[in-house]
This record gives sequence, structure tokens and C-alpha cells, in this order.
Amino acid sequence: MAKKLKKKAVKRLKKPKAKFRIVLLKPEEKKTDILKKRVMKRVKKAKKKLKDAGKALKKTAQKEKLKKTVRAGGVKVAAAFLVIGLNWAGLAAVGETFASFNDAEVSGGDSFTAGSLDFSLTGATDFSTILPDTNAIRTIDIAKIGSLDFQYRARAANISGALCSSLEIKDNIGGNYQPLSSFVSTTTLFSLNNAMTFTAHLTSDDAGLMSKTCEFNLIFSGWQGNLAFGAGGFTSEKTISNTINSGSWGGNIADHLVINEVYYDVDSGHGQERYNEWVELYNPTAAAIDLTGWKICDGGECDLIPATSTPYIIQPNGYAVITASSTTWGYWSVPGNAVKIVLDGSYIGSGLNDGGDWVRLINPALQVVDSMSYGTDTTAFARPGVAEGHSLARTPAGKDTDTAGDWEDLSSPNPGTNPHTVLMNEILPNPAGDEFGEDADPMPKGEWVELYNYGEYEINLSQWKIKNQMGRALAITAENTSGASAVIHPGEWLVVYRNGSDKFEMLDNGDTITLADEKDRPVDLYTYTEPAPENKSYARIPDFSGDWVDPIPTPGKANQEEEAIIELFNIAPEVNLNTSEMLLDGVGEDARAPGENNSDNAPSASAVNNGEATKNEGSEALESAENTASDETTEPEAKINELTADKQAESKEPKIETPAMIDSPEAVVIPEEPVMPDIQAVEIINNTENNEATVSALPPPAEQAVSEPATEPTPINILSESAPAETG
Repeated sequence: MAKKLKKKAVKRLKKPKAKFRIVLLKPEEKKTDILKKRVMKRVKKAKKKLKDAGKALKKTAQKEKLKKTVRAGGVKVAAAFLVIGLNWAGLAAVGETFASFNDAEVSGGDSFTAGSLDFSLTGATDFSTILPDTNAIRTIDIAKIGSLDFQYRARAANISGALCSSLEIKDNIGGNYQPLSSFVSTTTLFSLNNAMTFTAHLTSDDAGLMSKTCEFNLIFSGWQGNLAFGAGGFTSEKTISNTINSGSWGGNIADHLVINEVYYDVDSGHGQERYNEWVELYNPTAAAIDLTGWKICDGGECDLIPATSTPYIIQPNGYAVITASSTTWGYWSVPGNAVKIVLDGSYIGSGLNDGGDWVRLINPALQVVDSMSYGTDTTAFARPGVAEGHSLARTPAGKDTDTAGDWEDLSSPNPGTNPHTVLMNEILPNPAGDEFGEDADPMPKGEWVELYNYGEYEINLSQWKIKNQMGRALAITAENTSGASAVIHPGEWLVVYRNGSDKFEMLDNGDTITLADEKDRPVDLYTYTEPAPENKSYARIPDFSGDWVDPIPTPGKANQEEEAIIELFNIAPEVNLNTSEMLLDGVGEDARAPGENNSDNAPSASAVNNGEATKNEGSEALESAENTASDETTEPEAKINELTADKQAESKEPKIETPAMIDSPEAVVIPEEPVMPDIQAVEIINNTENNEATVSALPPPAEQAVSEPATEPTPINILSESAPAETG
């Protein structure tokens, strides 16, 4: 509309409808100028009107547009209210409805990058040559190929070679020596350690290990640094092969059979001169040696080792003991794996001279394989003699520099074993129950081995082991010993506990337990072939020198055979312990129940001793009790000790035979009488089912006045190793 109005105004301007005529006059007249001005003024007014008309038209158009907009908006608002009202009315009639929402977001230009875990191994050189006193060392460098930091550790695998079983290995990060067969290194982070150095050492200086080889792989496992091993994530494994070669150390350990220990000056506790002298041989080689045709000699004569249907053969690292009489074995505890040789009716040579002699070992080719001298004889070398009861021994076994320095003075000889003063003294292979726990329980329960040092010096056992017949070993440490130390002092016991170890166990159905020193040489061993009873130990009695028996366990204490255990019951202080002696020996003939009349006005006692009445013995015992009843200085413990000492004198195995003596299941009663008010009545009840006898004090007779209530007695349990008594 506005555009139309504007067009009309322009037309009208272009063709104005003048109500007057403009007359152009000649310029010479002034009127002309006046008319011109008037015309121009009118034109100007006309333009202004035209402009004002345009503005008015524009405002009119805007108002019209606004009206149309308001009008259209009102219609829309009304329509909206109408729709809402209608919907509200419809929705109000609906009880339930369902609704869903849906949305989609799009992210563009994104990228994801995964890290990688990979590494490589390099070792410029292999392990260096190993010797008993020189370790073999190798450094493995680790290079990171992937982008992630990682943890890693190494383990040994694919192990083969004669040298391997005598190797232990550790890493430089913080590990301890471990057997190569089960080696696992310390876990570390690549960013902290990009190389690992391994050190191997020999556990034995056995000459049979010279010029041997061990080949194995080290497998490195790597995993993400922020995860535990086996928890997933990125992993990688790399393998590097290794070889360890041993050198030669022939100047230290012999490569042939040697004389290892000589016991020439017999003391009174170990037999007689000449008859009970002995010489120990040791085989340091890797091959068994048959002694058929060999000779043992002194400076004057030689004796041929007897030929037997079963040849005398010394196994590698094994021992043989040669003596003139079989009675020698009764004076010493010779390990079962040592070969025992008794010469045919002859001394060793002409009998070893206490002042000095030359001892020789000759092979079947009549070659002197080994020899030694002591005292006044200096044929082999000058070595002073030793005191009576001592021996001369190579330390360590097989040491051979052909000098007197190979030999040491042992105050406690040990035929058939490595010359150490530490031996196994007691073992508990099958613990059970509350007292000793189960096999692998933490110390002080579970399996244990007791050691004893019978020498004059303390010994550090920190690199020693206890092994079973399968070679599974328990290292001796401060953490699994009774004294929290691996050092054993002279004359003391040291208990080594399994303490939960899964690397060692003593087999219940039979095993060979070996004590090995820091070079893995056997020092002592014990073999049991029958199933081990629960809570029964195997022990040397007497300690460190006697035969092995199965007594009650006494870890860290002197060993003892099972014997009667007596607990005293409470009795009046004035009662003399001769009464107890009377009860234990069995006295009297007539048994009377408590309160039964006794017309003899004398105490009557009864006990059965192997089914025979001993009335006279009972009377004598009672008389002895009456005469000594007033002795207030008698101590019950002293009497019991005196009594049990007498019993022990009667038998090698101390025991009290009361259960065997009492074969009646009925109660035997000794009533209290007015004549002897200081003897309290007791009764002995024999239980034939569990081989126990119970002794307890009886209350006074009913008709007798009692000034004070009697103290409740404590039962006496008398245990015995004898068979249960038969009931009569």
C-alpha cells in the first residue's frame, strides 16, 4: 500500500497540476526575477509536502503492519489456548499414559590411540666361569620398545646339565640366593632398573663338579606398571639362554679316595687300644669306588680289606670306616649310609702308634693313593699328635694340599660323617593335636628338627639346610629357629622349625632326613622306614652319641625315654612318704573297707603284688612309717626322687611298675586308725583299659571325729610302658 502511494506521489510531482501558468519573461525585466523566485519557492514547498506525504504514508503502512501482526498473534494465542484447553480436557480423562524421550549427540573429529608394551633383552657376555670361591656373574640389559612403562621379573626354566643341582642364583635388586631349579627374581619397574645382574655360586666344592656345565633359560615376564602380576592388561615375555661352566680346583679337594680321619689314641669310654682304633675314608669323586683289593697300612704292616659276597663300595661323597673289631660300632654313632669295614682278626697295620705313625691307603695296583703322618713320624709331613680321645681329620672333608694344614684336631671325633661338631639330635616328623599342631603350622608347632653342638666352638648355620629324601630343603635361618638365631653355641640345642614352609616336609610313612652344611655336604642323617607315630619323636639317647629311639618329644632339652609321670596328691604335712613307698611296693594281706572294725588295734593294709600276699612286708612298712612319722624335715619330692631312683637302678629304662603289680580291678583300702592318726588312708584303683592306676586320699571313717574338713585330694596318674595287668 505504501509503495502505491509513493508511486502516485512521484507521478504527481512529475506532472503537477498547476493552477497557474508560469510565464517566462525576457531577462531584461526585473519582474522576471521576481517571478522566478516565486516559482522556486512554490516548487520547494511542493517537495516538502511530497516528502511529508511519504512519511505519513510510511507511518500508516507501519501501523497497518503492526495491526496485522497483533491480529495474527491474537489468533495464534487464541488457537494455542484452545488446543491446550482441549488437550487438558482430554488428558484429564486419561488415568495413565506413557512417554519416551529420545536424543542423539554426535561428536566428530575424535581419535583413540592405544599404548604398547614391549621390550628386548641383550647380554654382551654369558656367565663367567664358576669355582667354589669364585662366583659366576652375568648382566642382562632390558630395552623398552613400546610406549608404556612396565614391571618385570625373571625365572629359570629348561634347566639341564650336571652342574645345575649344585648352583644357587640371586639378582642384584634385592634377592637372596635360591636354588636354580626354583629361581624367581625380585620384581622391579623398568623406569627404575633397566638392567638386572645375576650372581651364581656353587653349593659344594666337590671335585666331581669340576669342568661341568649347566644350561638354562631366563624368562623375563613384563606387565603394566599400574597392575599386579596376573591382573590382566598388556603383557610380554622374552627369553634369553645362559650357560655356566665350572673350572678346576684340584689343589683344594682331592680327585681320588682319601684318608679323611684317623682315631689312633682310644680313650676309656670308646674301647681298647688297637681293637677299637679306626680310620675313615672319603670319596670326593663323582664315581662310586669298589674297595675290593685295597689295603690300609701303618708304617709297618698292611691289611687287605676283606673280600665279601657283597663288595664294599663307597658312593660319591660317601664315607667308609675301617676298624679291627665290630665292638667299635657300639661306642660310636656311625651314620647308616657309611660303609662299615671290620678287618679279619687283625689290627690296622700293626696297631696305630700313639706317639706317631704313618697311615697309608694303597689301591689294587699297589700304588699309594693317599697317606698322612702324625706325632714323631714325619714321612708324609710333620703334624703334631693329639690328646687321647681326639682324632685328626681333614676339614673340610677331602681337602688335599698334601700338607699338614689339611688336618685338624677334633676333640669330638665323628666317624662316617663330615667333620663338624653339630649333629641332628631329635626330629618330630608327624605332629598332631593341640600340643604340637599340624605339619606346616607356624613355630613352635609343626614339624621340627633339633640340633646339638657337642664341640667347643659356636657354629653359624645360616647357610646350612635340612633335606628330605626327595632333596626338598629347609634353609636354617634366624626366622625359623628356637633362639631367633642361626648360631648354635657349644653344648647347646637349636630347634629348626618347618614354620609353614612349602618347600620342605618330613614324610610320615618313612624318610631320610639329612643335615647338610654350607657346601651342601651331608653332615648327619637319619632314616626311618616305618610310619612315624603321631607326636612321637626320634631322638638320640643319650644326646648326640646314643642310638636313635622314639621317646617323648623334648625340643631344645635333653632327650629322655618315656617314663612314669607322678603328680602328688594333697596329704597332711605330717604324713611320712614311707607310706607312699608302701603303696607303690604293695603291702598287707587283709583289706578292710573304711569304717570296718579292726580288733587288732593296729592298722591293716592290703595290696596285691603279682597275685601274692605280703603281710610281713606290709607290717614292716607300717612300722617304718610309724617310726619316721615325726620327721618333719622329710620332703615329699625328695622321697619320690629317691624312690624312682631305686626303680631306675633296677632297669635300664626307668619306669614304675605299679600298674603291672596291681592286677585286681577292685579298690585296695588302707583305713586310718586311731593308733596312727598321722597316716591318711588312700585307695588305689587300677584301670586295666588304659593302663593307669589312680591313687587318691579317702575321707576319714564316719564314726571318727574330724576337727577340720579334709582337703580334696589330687589324683595320682601312674603311667607305665608295661602291658596292662590282667584282671583277677
